[in-house]
Amino acid sequence: MKTLNQFLDESVGGGVPLTPQELEIQKKMSRLNVRLARKRSQEMQKAKIKDTETAPEQVKEAKVDKGRSDYGKASIRNYRRSGPGHGEPAMFDPENKRGKTIDKRREEHKARRGVKKAKVPAYKVDEGAAWTKKSGKNPEGGLNEKGRKSYERENPGSDLKAPQPEGGSRKKSFCARMGGMKKKLTSKKTANDPDSRINKSLRKWKCNEEDKAFNFVLDKIKKEVGKGGYVSKDNPRKPQSAADKAKARAHQAKVDAENAAERKKDPSQGRYPKG
Repeated sequence: MKTLNQFLDESVGGGVPLTPQELEIQKKMSRLNVRLARKRSQEMQKAKIKDTETAPEQVKEAKVDKGRSDYGKASIRNYRRSGPGHGEPAMFDPENKRGKTIDKRREEHKARRGVKKAKVPAYKVDEGAAWTKKSGKNPEGGLNEKGRKSYERENPGSDLKAPQPEGGSRKKSFCARMGGMKKKLTSKKTANDPDSRINKSLRKWKCNEEDKAFNFVLDKIKKEVGKGGYVSKDNPRKPQSAADKAKARAHQAKVDAENAAERKKDPSQGRYPKG
């Protein structure tokens, strides 16, 4: 690559000799052009870096979609768009709501391309539904008839029924589920509040009465045989200690010795050893 002085020497040798003033002007113009070119290059480099920094990142997958199959993602997106009842398999969907909703979402997506701040249509639960308001709730706990009908309209296929406090399979299932929720998924403050919704529901179903009956029987067993005389969920069987194992081995050895003596005395006794 030729230097600036080499270019100037060639221009002087190949044509009419330049005066010192003209030569000085030409050098200054060349240096100016070099500086302008360097500055232009720097500006272009900065613009390139800025474009890279402000370039839109790859759209991240929603948390509810992450890790799911294409079938699962379509079901979730159908629910977000049109609500329940649009994600069933074809064998349970004679009207093909699933496929029609997928096609509808694709058409809407194409229509939104290139449109700034385009709103994505989504399914919304009616905020005025009775089951979400005081008018649909029973003051004693749970939903009233109006609230149950409202919930069934919002969730096709559901079939809510009135409480069954007098007993039966539904009461047993409900008390087990709600009792587990109160124990594991409810704060201490709510669990101890007699007016909380979960305690009202348990009272409405008379779940506490079953607890009282169970505790009565359990207390009676404790008095008769002691805590070590029964096994339950809260009182599991304790592992056998070394002393208990030695005692059991000694007893078995004694029985074996007695059986051996009986067989020696009367061989027919070998058929019916003591146990």
